Amino acid sequence: MKKHYVIGYDIGGSGGRCLLYDFAAGTITVAGQKWEHKTAKGTGSWGYDLDTGMMWRTLAEITGQAMTEAGVSAEQIAGVAAASMRHGFVLVDREGRECFAVPNTDARAITESMEFAGEYGEALYKRTGHWPLPITPAARFLWLKKHHSEILDSAACFLSISDWLTYRFCGRRLFEASQAGESMLFDITHRNWMDDVLHALGLPRHLFPEIARAGEKAGNLTKSAAAHLGLIEGIPVAVGGADTQNGLLGAGIVSSGSIGVIAGTTAVVQLTVDNPVIDETMRLWTSPHLVPGLWVMESNAGTVGEALDWLAGVLYPGHPSKQAALLAEGASVRAGACGLFSTIGVQVFHAREMGLSIGNLTLSHLTCTKGGFGRPHIARAFIEGLAYAVRANVEQVLPFRKTVTGGGTAGGDEPVGLILGGGMTKSPAWPRILSNVTGSAVSVPRTAELSALGAAMCAAVGAGVYPDLSRAAGEMTRPGETVLPDKKDSVTYAGLYPVWNDLRIRAGEADAAASGVILEESAAAPAETVTEGADRFRPKIYASADLDGASIRILQRYGEVITASYRDELKMLAGDELVEALAGCHVLITEVDIVDASALRELPDLRCVFVCRSNAVNVDLEACTALGIPVINTPGRNADAVAELTMTFMLMLARRMPEAADFLRQEGGEAGDMGRMGSANFQLRGSELSGLSIGLVGAGAVGKKVIERLRPFHAKVYVFDPYLTGDEIIVMGAEKVPLEELLSSCDIISLHAPVTDETRGIIGREAFEKMKRGVCIINTARPALLDHDALIEALRNKKAAGAALDVFPVEPPGADDPLLSLPGLIATPHIGGNTAEIPAHQGRIVAEELGLLLDGRRPKYVLNPGTLAGFSWTER
Repeated sequence: MKKHYVIGYDIGGSGGRCLLYDFAAGTITVAGQKWEHKTAKGTGSWGYDLDTGMMWRTLAEITGQAMTEAGVSAEQIAGVAAASMRHGFVLVDREGRECFAVPNTDARAITESMEFAGEYGEALYKRTGHWPLPITPAARFLWLKKHHSEILDSAACFLSISDWLTYRFCGRRLFEASQAGESMLFDITHRNWMDDVLHALGLPRHLFPEIARAGEKAGNLTKSAAAHLGLIEGIPVAVGGADTQNGLLGAGIVSSGSIGVIAGTTAVVQLTVDNPVIDETMRLWTSPHLVPGLWVMESNAGTVGEALDWLAGVLYPGHPSKQAALLAEGASVRAGACGLFSTIGVQVFHAREMGLSIGNLTLSHLTCTKGGFGRPHIARAFIEGLAYAVRANVEQVLPFRKTVTGGGTAGGDEPVGLILGGGMTKSPAWPRILSNVTGSAVSVPRTAELSALGAAMCAAVGAGVYPDLSRAAGEMTRPGETVLPDKKDSVTYAGLYPVWNDLRIRAGEADAAASGVILEESAAAPAETVTEGADRFRPKIYASADLDGASIRILQRYGEVITASYRDELKMLAGDELVEALAGCHVLITEVDIVDASALRELPDLRCVFVCRSNAVNVDLEACTALGIPVINTPGRNADAVAELTMTFMLMLARRMPEAADFLRQEGGEAGDMGRMGSANFQLRGSELSGLSIGLVGAGAVGKKVIERLRPFHAKVYVFDPYLTGDEIIVMGAEKVPLEELLSSCDIISLHAPVTDETRGIIGREAFEKMKRGVCIINTARPALLDHDALIEALRNKKAAGAALDVFPVEPPGADDPLLSLPGLIATPHIGGNTAEIPAHQGRIVAEELGLLLDGRRPKYVLNPGTLAGFSWTER
């Protein structure tokens, strides 16, 4: 079978991507998964650990997903390579195991970086093109020397994350030049480790492997790696590199004088140069390009992706595509955002003066109240602020472009073209606004996954498909649209950009003061309560509950998982059968099994129990507590499902659907009988929810979801819930009222309370007497909340116009139940929480809670919190 695919991996800070490139069709297939890096204990929330086991398992998952989607077999793969985040740090010991690994966000070495900068900063900047930061590997080495010298003593090799993957793929230890260029231990001119600096810092030379070029063949895929990834043993493994430089390669930027802007988590602005130019002001970084003979001068417009995530979440909290909504709505506002300016999430890069990002939004509420001003204008100002920041950072690198090309500058006779990549390019508004702000042509490649595509190009060269990276880029780059500036908007921005820049500069002193306050508040925040964690512990997990595939895959990252869904097995475990199934298991995820004291005593390895229901009636909570076993439930797992059924009932009752459905089935009805249609018009006139007052008795997980779903209908919603404050209910979108007021004023009353001594029979004859005539009653919660005899009486005397019930005192009720024969009644057999999506909901909660427990943090839904004080994964 012909091998005409290569795989490029991109290991980023927030997730991983696997890209399949098809040489025959020139097409790509991408699969990815998100991940999070956990805070490292003892680092004051500055440090983060890299879960290499999770990352390795995720790599196999996304490889399989991409190949399945593309319909590709392992025999068709010609080679692989990996790109990864810069400033990652992995130490492997003499047995090849990871003994210390952190992502690029790890800043535990903040003190060491300042000391390092004070003693070596200027001298090293001239050789490395970088200023010491907490995230640079050199600073982390100093932190390890000071705090954990035993880790350094046990280490055999230092690797970047992409080079660690190359090692896992083929067994060869090497360090690619663009990654080495971020370490502050590498001479970017001569492209070698600085032995004198290593000696001065007391770092063992044997930790630093040979330098390799991106695209060269590192080796062949080992048998074990091939089995793990689902590939064929022996295919070529190529050297990858740093993600940003791979992004340049993927965008086809392989010649001097080109400027690339990759707007992902941060907005990196990179200029390619043909010599290792060092910025005398020490504002910019200089690093090796993947292509020999090229370097990259880098500025950075800030953490724009993180800021976009945050602001979109604030402005569009219920939207399924928050980022896309912000960018799209911002595009609807004319250039200039009606006078608003934003510096949220942006910076003008200065390598020596990195600090906390402080953003501002300049507006006057007096003008904001006029002319329909609102959320779209804030969105527009934010997007323009990002574009202004990119322009400011482009202007920092432009003088160096002129020295290497003799070209013009922004605003000169020769316009500067930008090549734009990253996830934000999925919005047509972003390149258009950036083009207008910079006055430049902006070229957007057809794929946003440029780093993964660059890694695929490395794989193609390593597999011998192309002789070098420049040729690979020329053949595999996917050109897309080029956006030209609009004359009118460009003139507008030419006047506004200097104002924005002046406001940014003038805000510097105030931002510094704000930064100090924020850091003080952060330091003063109470420490998170944690249990004894187990950094490397991988539990054996038995899941008899109904879980979806995505949740199971997450659990498989945590440990060995045995799945035996009670729905598939048609079995409820108890007694000896339960003990036999759970032998050697540390975690039980159950939904219906009987977990009693006698079984628990026979399960010495069991450490925690997850119950996929809100009320853990099938688990002996007292026995678990006595044995120190946390029991964690999944409240709200069916809240969406029950809320949707409640809304269905509301709409059916308001529009008189039971009577309407029966009307056309009445005997004797003839086609075309306009008299009957007239009767229907008078008899079946319904109401819109916007004209009704709706009362909820209880606003817990389900009640809250019902309120959310009622907002678009503009109904007046009232809540009786003694456990919630008026402010909490206002935030939900309703008004808190006494029970008597709710009963007397509402057209529809829906029950969502737990059964307690206070709520049992809360809707009885006395309550019906207080209701308005024609009220409708809904109960999707518990039958004990409602006096069914009182309901029958209310329906018969027309006090209640209708009712909808999903729960009954005896389930299912008999067909001869008098309630079922009454008009206006909707009855369903307890289907509220029975949807195909429940396994995903409860699986997500279980995965999140288990992740917290494995990290040594407190789960949110533990029913016996006293067990956490002495909790241990290895002892009970």
